Formats: sequence, C-alpha cells, structure tokens
Amino acid sequence: MALTRPSAVDGDGRDVVRTGAAIEWTASEVFGPGLIAEVEARTAVDVYAVNQDPTFGTGTVRATPAVSATLRWPLSRATADGGLQSLEPVVQLAWSQSSGADVPDEDSISPELDEGNLFSLSRYPGSDRREEGFRGAAGINWSQTYGDGGELALSFGRIFRCDDNAVLADDVADWLAAIRVAGLGGFDAQGRVLAEDDVG
Repeated sequence: MALTRPSAVDGDGRDVVRTGAAIEWTASEVFGPGLIAEVEARTAVDVYAVNQDPTFGTGTVRATPAVSATLRWPLSRATADGGLQSLEPVVQLAWSQSSGADVPDEDSISPELDEGNLFSLSRYPGSDRREEGFRGAAGINWSQTYGDGGELALSFGRIFRCDDNAVLADDVADWLAAIRVAGLGGFDAQGRVLAEDDVG
C-alpha cells in the first residue's frame, strides 16, 4: 500500500508506504454431541515508511501475534414445509498484542461490530490497526429457511473486554443484535442494533 499527499506541510502532506505478511494456522475438531472446537493462531508483520509527519518514525516494523479458541454447537432440524431450522451458540476467547512503535492509521479509522466479525481476531476493517488485549465473545445465531426459498436469520452477541488497555475498548459497541429477511414474499431487509454496557 502506498499513499502520497501533495501538500508540503508536515502532517497534512504525510506519505506512507506499507508492506506486510502474515502466517496463519487453524485447526478444528468435532467431539461429543456435535460440538466443534476451533483454534486459530496468526502472526502479522508490517513494515512502514513514513515521510512528512514527525509524529511517526521514518521506518517502523510492527509484529502482532494473535490466538483464539472457539467452541460452537451447531444444531439443525428439517421443518414440515421442506425448510431447515438451525441454532448455533458460540463462545470464544482471544488474545493479541502488537510490538513496535506507533504507526499512522489510514484504513482503520471506523471499526464497527457486526454479525460477520463478532468472532474475528480483529474487528478493524484494515491493517493499520490491530485489535489488542485479552477478550471474549459469546453469541447465538438462529435461522429458518422455508420451502419456497425464503429465509429469516437472527443473531445476538456480546464482546467481553478483559483488558482495560485493549486497543478496541472504546471504538466499538459491547452488544449486537441483528436480523435479516430474504425472499419472504419478495421482501428483503436487514437491520442491526449496537449498544454499550452503559446504554441505560
């Protein structure tokens, strides 16, 4: 990734070049009454060259190891109309920590919790910031597909932040509720509600 700004003013004219690599290992095992245990380990290394911004060093290397353990219990049953009903509770523990000097944030300014990243190792949309600290997540997904092809899906989840210094602690909500409707009477819709612990 390379970003060049035409301004000659330090800060406003910050130029950034980033390159990086990551290695990842995953494993899963089914046991007992259909429980699925998953383990994921990843290490990412990013190298930055920054010009025209004295806030950051001209050359920085950052390394971020991360690991997570997830337990799922997918349950499903056929319905009388030829559809399928499924229920999946999920719990996860995760840890990651970056080492190296601060780097500029160009692509991860607006993280957001959603049903797609509730159990991700990082909830930032890009690579300039990495989620850090020890945290947990728990959620449940329910869906109903109908014989005519329609689908109704509900998701509910929560992030547990075990480290007050976790990088993401003040950036995203704690609670998530989501609904998706597809193909029911020709109607498609989706919605999401996010809330903090102190919403009251």
